Amino acid sequence: AKIVLLAVKPTADESHTTLLVTSNLPWDEAHQYLVEALSALGQAALLPIIDLSFSTRLKRCHAYARWLRTDDGVLDLKIVVSRSHWDLVSPETRRNSIVHEACHIVTWYREGLNAEENHGPAWQSAMDTCGCTPGDHLPPCDRQALTAAGSLVQRECGTCGLIVSGPPAKVQRMKSCRLCGAAS
Repeated sequence: AKIVLLAVKPTADESHTTLLVTSNLPWDEAHQYLVEALSALGQAALLPIIDLSFSTRLKRCHAYARWLRTDDGVLDLKIVVSRSHWDLVSPETRRNSIVHEACHIVTWYREGLNAEENHGPAWQSAMDTCGCTPGDHLPPCDRQALTAAGSLVQRECGTCGLIVSGPPAKVQRMKSCRLCGAAS
């Protein structure tokens, strides 16, 4: 989905020029995938209580789901999507990421939380219902593409040659090499 902003800018000869500015909103696309998955699974009622958000800090995976029950019994359901990866992957991979995480939440909601069965038969059945093949895993995160996009930086130890990559702020805070201990 896009937001379209129209602005009217007067020109020197008193005529007007209309500027068209568009902005991609990844949340709308992700939300639509979530709606489709929950509807296919017959759990559309969960939509208002699932917090769907993007994180610029999430670098090691495309997305993750979290399920917590607070002390007073309230469900805290969350799907966090990597903003860094979103623009680097295909729409099919985006959809698969959201469906994958939605299936975790629905499975946990129906079956209860069992960490050993995260990708078990109930989850696989949910994926199948949504039209995704559980065996078709998401591609690994492309660290080279993230580095090229500026989301990750690399630093090499001058002593042992270890190359560390990570978010710019984290790599800059490193005081010494984690392999040989030499000062950075």
